[in-house]
Amino acid sequence: MNEEMEELFKDSLNEGKKLSLSYSRLSAFDTKGPNVLINRPKLDGIGIKMGSLIDDLLLDKEAYNKKYYKFDGTKPTATLGKLCDIVIKNFVEIPDTAKLLQICKVNKFWKVQSEENVIKNFDKDEFYDYIKAYHKSKDQILITSEDLQKAIQIRDVLLTHPHSKSIFKEKNYIYQCPFIDFINGVRVRGIIDIVIIDDKNKTVQLIDLKTGAPAALEFAYNFYKHRYYFQSGIYQNAYPIIKEEYNIPDDYELLPFQFLYISRGERIPVIYEIDKKWEKASFHGFTKNNYTYRGVIELIEDAKWHWKNKVFDLPREVYENNGKMVLTSNQIVV
Repeated sequence: MNEEMEELFKDSLNEGKKLSLSYSRLSAFDTKGPNVLINRPKLDGIGIKMGSLIDDLLLDKEAYNKKYYKFDGTKPTATLGKLCDIVIKNFVEIPDTAKLLQICKVNKFWKVQSEENVIKNFDKDEFYDYIKAYHKSKDQILITSEDLQKAIQIRDVLLTHPHSKSIFKEKNYIYQCPFIDFINGVRVRGIIDIVIIDDKNKTVQLIDLKTGAPAALEFAYNFYKHRYYFQSGIYQNAYPIIKEEYNIPDDYELLPFQFLYISRGERIPVIYEIDKKWEKASFHGFTKNNYTYRGVIELIEDAKWHWKNKVFDLPREVYENNGKMVLTSNQIVV
């Protein structure tokens, strides 16, 4: 499951609410700061939508039927697409021509063109039809026919490609497996895309499906950037909960965690296996190229501190050091 689409929890500072985390929220806390603990990170973009769509087509057809509204057309692109996004995000009805002109002026859209030509640029069926479809979709995710076709093609590759087809031919598996764990007193929730229970070999395999624009060989870069190691560590740590929930025998071995990644461009599935060393690193942190990455335990303790003290503008260390910070020089060579 795309890390951005994993459930982000709506707990707030209201009385009686407790801190609750997911892999996505923890990753955002580490990379974006403590404000994400009270303000849900913005989820947007074609990559996020396509990742969710491919997941659901492949793993949860019932969710696909409920979650999506198909528009038999294409979304406007370039400047017209930007205008479309502004209207969708800020208006419940399509503004009149005068207001649209004002929006174009403020955002410097087609700024060298006459007012008459600016109107011609947006006074098109493709613009109005897409916005109308968005309003009709209500709580569903709006997808175009082109989006759906691309997602179906990638789904079919995953089901038939030699690198991945065996995963989806397994008979004893659990798709979209939810869990609730507690780490250092904090509730941590997640959804594991695929749990394969191999009764013949007495093994259990946890797999997360990821799709994206980058090539397969760029996955390692995103592994660090998006803190995927948090996800593998948290999910493996939740295995006793899954084991109990599904009555998995004690003598079954939990195999190393796997990410199944497919680039929307290459369309070649690649499996990345995460070794035992990463399980320790994900929880306790590690150093790479003189940069120290924080682990799940440290981040949870920091999140608990922010939640308790109700301060979310800056990192904990800034508050505890009374606003004084040191720029370390261990990453430079003189």
